Amino acid sequence: PKGEFVATRHFTERMRERRFDLADVIQTARTGRIYNPPEWDTKHGEWTWRIEGKSLDGRAVYVVFSLLGKRGVKGITIETPKE
Repeated sequence: PKGEFVATRHFTERMRERRFDLADVIQTARTGRIYNPPEWDTKHGEWTWRIEGKSLDGRAVYVVFSLLGKRGVKGITIETPKE
């Protein structure tokens, strides 16, 4: 289904810093899972979710995002789990 993805400046910076690209984000969204309920972000006044999965090159990754209406998603940050 068609939708909109908006990357915050922070998301874009972390994506470059951690050597991910939008293809990795799409891979995570398509094949990853949300394990925990959403969390309320008091600073920005919105619910955020964390989807965990693998990047195209097999690295573990999670993407924190919020919803924008019925078909929009805002990328907040992208990280690799700390081991």
